Amino acid sequence: GNRRSLMSIEMDGVNGGREFAADIQAGDGEVAAESRIWFFVAMSTDNTVAWREYAKMSAVLALEPAIQASVYNFKYEFAYCDMMMPLFGLKNLGMAAATIFIVVYLFLPFSIAVISTFTVVCIDVILLGLISVAGMSLNTITLVTLLLALALAIDYSCHIGHAYVVAPGRTRIEKTTRAIADIGFSIINAAGSTLLGTLFLAASQSPVFRIFFLLIWSTIFLGLISGMAFVPVVLSLIGPLNHDDEEDDDESAHGKIAKLTGRGSRRSSVSSSSTVSVAHAGAQTTRWTDDVDSLDEEFHTPSKSHDTQQAAQWPKQQPML
Repeated sequence: GNRRSLMSIEMDGVNGGREFAADIQAGDGEVAAESRIWFFVAMSTDNTVAWREYAKMSAVLALEPAIQASVYNFKYEFAYCDMMMPLFGLKNLGMAAATIFIVVYLFLPFSIAVISTFTVVCIDVILLGLISVAGMSLNTITLVTLLLALALAIDYSCHIGHAYVVAPGRTRIEKTTRAIADIGFSIINAAGSTLLGTLFLAASQSPVFRIFFLLIWSTIFLGLISGMAFVPVVLSLIGPLNHDDEEDDDESAHGKIAKLTGRGSRRSSVSSSSTVSVAHAGAQTTRWTDDVDSLDEEFHTPSKSHDTQQAAQWPKQQPML
């Protein structure tokens, strides 16, 4: 039908218009049954403003239902994402932070889970400020990077927290010092390897990879500083102390001391039994050695030696004349 309509136009001496062949549906004779008209308008470079313009034009067309028209541009799809991204990002970041807290709390004490979750949330807040300073917008790329930042930054805080929990010590300062000495060098190595592994992204010409590089490197630096400086300071002030473990250790130590004391008392009783002797003429006298000090009071009666008693019982002999 379109071809027949164009042929009739050419027969009348009118040339051109073939680029609109897809926009005209021919009717009877030379009258078009339907036609489509394109209107081109200037679109703002800001996606948020462009989406507002789209909403206004759509509202105007909605007032005329007889006109079957629509407003479309592929950039409107990205504009819609940018408009919904703050609410969508806040929801997803909140769910990710809550999940991190629950998982950490399953393996570490409550206070460690709170400190670790608070640390990674602060890192994401700093990254949001960095995004604004760098002139970037909160879009799909930056939101995905922020979610990855939560997963990357939690490692350093959890490692320090776990090392603090298992570290020996009766004070927070002792446990924190031991935790840094045990795991600090490993955390620095992990951060260095991650930085080197993503260094090649700096040479990329794609804006996507350059944004990813900037945010990932910022996340590693912030996570390293928080894991080696912020978290240890907080743990040294309000970190949990294992009072239950110390009580268990004290009880076990007291039990060992009691066992050793019981063995020593049995050995003393055996050795003391060999030193007990029966006094002369049925008198119950006991000769004590230096290692027996804990017998009952009824046997703890000092007595004279055998030689002294014998000398007291026999009268002195008269000198011979």
